[in-house]
Amino acid sequence: MSKEFKLFYISNIISVLGNSVSYIAVYWFSAQILNPFQLSLMIASVFLMRFLFSTFGGPIIDHYDGFKLLKISISLRVILLFTVYLAIFKEEYTVTFLVLLVLCQTAIQIVASNASFKLVKIIVEDEMLLKANSYLNTLDRIGSLVGLLLGGIFIANFSIQNIIFFEAVAHVFALLLIINLKSNKESDEIDNSVKSFEYFNSLKMGFRYLSKDKALLKILIAAILANLIITPSNTLLAPFVERVLGRGAEWFSYIQIATVVGGILASLYYAKSSLMKNIKLEHMFYISIMLQGIFMIGLSYFENIVLSVLMFTLLGAALSLFGIPFATMLQQNTPEKLLGRVRSSMVALSTLSSTIFYFLSGYMTKFMSVKLVYLSFSITGFIFVTLLTFVAFSKKKVTINKENLKDEISQTKVGN
Repeated sequence: MSKEFKLFYISNIISVLGNSVSYIAVYWFSAQILNPFQLSLMIASVFLMRFLFSTFGGPIIDHYDGFKLLKISISLRVILLFTVYLAIFKEEYTVTFLVLLVLCQTAIQIVASNASFKLVKIIVEDEMLLKANSYLNTLDRIGSLVGLLLGGIFIANFSIQNIIFFEAVAHVFALLLIINLKSNKESDEIDNSVKSFEYFNSLKMGFRYLSKDKALLKILIAAILANLIITPSNTLLAPFVERVLGRGAEWFSYIQIATVVGGILASLYYAKSSLMKNIKLEHMFYISIMLQGIFMIGLSYFENIVLSVLMFTLLGAALSLFGIPFATMLQQNTPEKLLGRVRSSMVALSTLSSTIFYFLSGYMTKFMSVKLVYLSFSITGFIFVTLLTFVAFSKKKVTINKENLKDEISQTKVGN
């Protein structure tokens, strides 16, 4: 790997670690202030923010050089965190501070993650994309794992303002690592147009490209089905641990850690294994979704705590095997000029589907057990993804003529 990727990778490790600790802490302290309904509204507002910035941020992301945009986003995060730290330091923190912090952090994170996604394609050779995405997936899992562990320690021993200060310092170090890095790409690979009145034409270009590319549409539909399958594990994990497994808060943490550990092991194996390199990306993508369905169905049947922890570990592994080929196929199938817009479009539609599924899973608990909700989502998603897999591999691959889009892309103007 290049020097640029190594510095970028270490910078990401520091950012993810700092963000994970404060993210867990903010939600914990918010839960001490808000009632369950208010907390659910706060979570819904975060998903709404993700949807809005994923939908409308694509053209802006494609307008700037990846390193420049990443530096700007980290700088904004540092300023935001120190500002909130000083505001809380002068007076007792309120829920308003915490909600605004989460929403602003979410908006900045959407921009930063899209910039990082584009940077991988810029600084990594095509034949190394799979390996790079495996390492980055491992990084995200490790950051989440360490964040879970440190977050609990910090919550017990430090105030919320000290935790926010810790994240601010972490992002300062992350910024220093990439401050001197520059893109080696020629300037014509970045859309430098500045005519703001054509912003919406640029925005529509991402959705238009996505709607015409059969390969990307299949990826999007499969991703939505994956969201359907694993919905209960995101929304009803705590009730599952309490009502189905009959365990307390400590096992709730153990299961989360087990899921992350499974993801880390799968990512490392994917990066190093010669066997995985012989499996086509598209095949691995669909296999991973089917495995998610199988493991979620298993969770619906097993009430033994040991078997459940094993199932969650395997589920975490399947999630990693899904994320790596998803990112790689998206990078390989999308022109760099449109990568920010197309990825933002996919994330927006995926996030919207998740929001609907989350609401539905909560509503279903009013007239059926948590265990039955797990089973309903997993079986429904598994059936649909099996049908999609059959269709995907029974027909010849059909894609749009990307050459015919070159003139349209070059004429697309992106607003500042």
